[in-house]
Amino acid sequence: MRIATAGLGSLASQVRFRESMADGVPGISQEGAGQGASSERVNAASQRLELALRALEALTSKYGHAVKSAEQLEIQIQQLETDRARMAETIDQLSDENRTLRDANANAMKRVDQAIAAVEQVLSRQPR
Repeated sequence: MRIATAGLGSLASQVRFRESMADGVPGISQEGAGQGASSERVNAASQRLELALRALEALTSKYGHAVKSAEQLEIQIQQLETDRARMAETIDQLSDENRTLRDANANAMKRVDQAIAAVEQVLSRQPR
């Protein structure tokens, strides 16, 4: 998800350009009675528009950073999922090895016990 923030700064420049061009537009010039109030309203509106544009630029910049952060988090989540899958596979392999070793240990202990019993039986038959 990409946000196009280009052009907002140029929009503010266009507003300033239009303000400077207002001198040559009939009805906006400052000549004549009552025209000063109209010009002041236009200037006030232009200032409000410029402030709104600046606020919009700040918000789009902030949103752009949030989108980049979200994209980075998505990449990290994918990496973590890959790591989790790899670790789950390793755990399965180690569990199988552990089971095999436990079985081998139990078999060895059974043989050792049988050997001890055989030695004890042989020793018990011999006179002391």
